[in-house]
Amino acid sequence: MIKCGNNFHWLSEQSRLTPDARAIITRDKVLTYSEFHSDVINLADNLVRLGIKEKEHVGILYGHSYFFTVIVNAIWFTGAVPAPINTRCSIDEIEYQVQQANLKQLLLSEELSEHFSALSFRGKNIIPESLPGNHSEDKHDFHNSSFSPLNKALIMFTSGSSGKPKAVVHNFNSLFESVNNLDSFSGLQDRDVWLASLPLYHIGGFMIPVRALLSGGSLVFPDSLRHEDLTGALKEKCPTHLSLVPTTLARFIDDKFVPSRNLKQAFLGGGPATSELCIRAIDNYWPIVKVYGSTETCSMVTALLPEDVKLRPDSSGKVTGSNKITIKDNSETGAGFIVHGE
Repeated sequence: MIKCGNNFHWLSEQSRLTPDARAIITRDKVLTYSEFHSDVINLADNLVRLGIKEKEHVGILYGHSYFFTVIVNAIWFTGAVPAPINTRCSIDEIEYQVQQANLKQLLLSEELSEHFSALSFRGKNIIPESLPGNHSEDKHDFHNSSFSPLNKALIMFTSGSSGKPKAVVHNFNSLFESVNNLDSFSGLQDRDVWLASLPLYHIGGFMIPVRALLSGGSLVFPDSLRHEDLTGALKEKCPTHLSLVPTTLARFIDDKFVPSRNLKQAFLGGGPATSELCIRAIDNYWPIVKVYGSTETCSMVTALLPEDVKLRPDSSGKVTGSNKITIKDNSETGAGFIVHGE
């Protein structure tokens, strides 16, 4: 079940409810919700000092690190809106997205700063993971910062498969309801352990930390998204939930890797999954949940549960939670569907 309400900043509420529970797990550190909250508040204070203002759009060019989640939550505390950018984009592609999303600032990691040094955008700021704490008397107070479910919470670019990437805007309510719809069939628990197994600049990856935060679970970060590091995290951290694309799942099966019994659900999406792959996965003890979603739908809107995969491996599953899907047949554009969220 979702432990947080949707009336306050989620991390503030979670750190109040379960301050000593594990929030972030990496190879060399574990952060409680209280410690995670302190890191976020410290960064938020630094972002205000950089001049980031409420409702401004702030780009994020950061690798696959737990600090990405610190940045996102810190931006939320300032009242600004995070816009993750694909780190594989070219300079021209990033410049285009900066304009399309009307970014006022762009936060870069130290590791990527040289690679993107040619960016002409003047609002670049390098954000190191080891920021000093502010102990001065003029430290910003975020406890009473405004929060509304209808405030913009995310600007996420599509993959651009049908043209140039489009900037999709989600508010806090759409993120919250996406997790609520997943909870309707998944039965989320605060002892769940989520593996950050997809890029955080795509909606499927971005929603993994949101699910962990709202349910009060733990979020595991592998050293990278390389197959070897994902395998190591699965062996050592034994997550209960992860998300996979078909090519990654196929490689695990080909390697004869059998997941821990702790793994309750492996969400399979991000591309077509053949019936053969789904059946092989079930036969090799992978509790896959075949899902469909998009950037516009804020991740998954249909799900095929493990017990149904063998019966209908070609199916996209049932509609999740309060979502409704209307199938349309347009003679000009072909068949399609519209997702309605409540």
